[in-house]
Amino acid sequence: MPRRKREFKSLIAYSICSEFDGFVELQLDGLLRELLMGVLTRAQELYPVKVSHFGLSSKGFQIVLCSSEGENVSRFMGYFKGELSRSLVRIGRLEGGALWGKRYSAEPITSVESGIEIVSELYLNAFAHTRCLSEEKSFPCTSWDLFLSGQSFVKTIWIPNRLLTPEVSASLSRYSPETIRFSNLTEQVEGEPGTLHFDPNAWMPKYSPINDEATERARLSILRRVAKERPLSENPRPSVLDQNASSSLYL
Repeated sequence: MPRRKREFKSLIAYSICSEFDGFVELQLDGLLRELLMGVLTRAQELYPVKVSHFGLSSKGFQIVLCSSEGENVSRFMGYFKGELSRSLVRIGRLEGGALWGKRYSAEPITSVESGIEIVSELYLNAFAHTRCLSEEKSFPCTSWDLFLSGQSFVKTIWIPNRLLTPEVSASLSRYSPETIRFSNLTEQVEGEPGTLHFDPNAWMPKYSPINDEATERARLSILRRVAKERPLSENPRPSVLDQNASSSLYL
């Protein structure tokens, strides 16, 4: 019996979680980041959604997004999950093609308070289930760096499956996991350059006051929540909160 198609409401933000099959072990490095970003970009081009936050860890994938056309959300997720699985198989990082476990869950964000909680947990879960790549404590397969820097877009490259081979992975292996970036990929393989658009405030409920004060207050609440729950010894960096903030955050 075919599964019933998921229905999503337009202009409502959702937190979507998809767990990996219990036997999957992924290497969360720079190459996987670039593949992930490329697939997200391609999915966004085909099925326009606003991406707010995302995190890929050893346990699975979580993303917060919304769309002016609700049906784009299910199409986006269907394409993303299938394309990422095929990409990993093609480069020899996934045997058998069984990346995902049970069907993904989707939770609507109905208030600013619940949104702050969901986004904070997204990053905390990703950090808890990701082995840092270096002393810099990089978490390459999340939107954390984009969120902190305030970037609204990032340049990516989508590599069609027919061009992905284990040799591509091997040719990139001479780069350290932290330094594989868009420019390295374009020199080594054919692909389609693109831009992943990132809107960290798109999750805020449409009935809430969306202004600079409200979005900054939500941002600081997320940062403080992450700082409170995450051990400071994991990543001792200077605070990124502004001078008026009352607490410190080490990233």
